[in-house]
Amino acid sequence: MPNVPNKRDRISTVVGSFNSTVEIIANFDSSIAVGNNLLAIRKKYGMTQNEVAEASGLSNRTYADIERGSVKMRVDTIIHICNALHITPDEILTIRTNEITETQEELFSRLNACSPKDKKTALKLLSVYLKSLE
Repeated sequence: MPNVPNKRDRISTVVGSFNSTVEIIANFDSSIAVGNNLLAIRKKYGMTQNEVAEASGLSNRTYADIERGSVKMRVDTIIHICNALHITPDEILTIRTNEITETQEELFSRLNACSPKDKKTALKLLSVYLKSLE
């Protein structure tokens, strides 16, 4: 008989294959976390709950309950919602713990355009500034 990993081993394998900043939602509050992810994505795209519900083929009440985290979704419901939002399931089923903000991206972009000497100067200035805040 082949050695089939148990559920915990499969989850660990999947988690291990992701970047360290991503955590799969697999705890008791998973419905709430998924709902929060859906809320953030929906707002990011400027959509209403009714628009997502209609595009997903769900009732307004059902979608609102999903976003509130008060119901669990079947796989086909996840797929319908993801198709409506033009996202992949991992975007609602994972938590990104170290997302880079737009401000951080701008800082990195500006620093990357600097010479090595200017980068060191910027780092020193930042260190002095952060110490002044303490």
